[in-house]
Amino acid sequence: MGPRIDCRRMSDEITGKKELASSNAARGASARTALTREPRWELNAKALQTRQLILDQARTLFLERGYAGTKIEHITTACGLSRGAFYAYFASKLEVFETLGTSTYKSQLAVIARLGELPKPCVLSDVRAWVTEYCEFMAEHGAFMLSSVQGGPQDPEFRDRVRMLTVRTARRFGRLIMEHSGRAEGKEAALGVVAMSTLERSWFYVYGTPLKLKPNEVMDAVAETLHGLLLPVRSDTAADASTVAKD
Repeated sequence: MGPRIDCRRMSDEITGKKELASSNAARGASARTALTREPRWELNAKALQTRQLILDQARTLFLERGYAGTKIEHITTACGLSRGAFYAYFASKLEVFETLGTSTYKSQLAVIARLGELPKPCVLSDVRAWVTEYCEFMAEHGAFMLSSVQGGPQDPEFRDRVRMLTVRTARRFGRLIMEHSGRAEGKEAALGVVAMSTLERSWFYVYGTPLKLKPNEVMDAVAETLHGLLLPVRSDTAADASTVAKD
């Protein structure tokens, strides 16, 4: 199991709210999982609530026990459901995990896409506001993303999909950085990985370690770093970078 992360503290400090929002609680998990099947029938309001309950309880159990340590019986007991009722909504524990991850993946892409809505060129305050939004995303999903990397499903096909969607996310992020900065094409994935790592590792060091860091100071530093990547590059610099990329 990975380090315990104080989700309540990080939510308070990032959003100023007393509790994590619960409306999207089912979107936890690694943001790099595959799209899952649609429900086998159109669910009524009560069925939707039951399905959401399964996702919410499973997410909590995955955080507490890890994926391997969580059994279907743990989920059904937490929900007060029979095993048969579970299978009416999900074919397996893996499908529950993938559903959680798919939702987080979509949420992450939505936050990243809003980076493209910033003015061109953008000022530091614009980037700082966007970094706050990304940290709000991490406050809801970051602990589960971390636990998924450390103890998620080991199914080879699942892991392959994780890697594919991670690269896809990084490329989208990097492409937006290039649109802002005018950097040469060909480095989308690398730029995206650098930006994502800066955001997510900084968040982890603040909320997942005993280091006594001030969240606002760390987010300010992250915003300054990202702003530097977004600033337009000189035409001669872009040309040199293009030559290096081709070589």
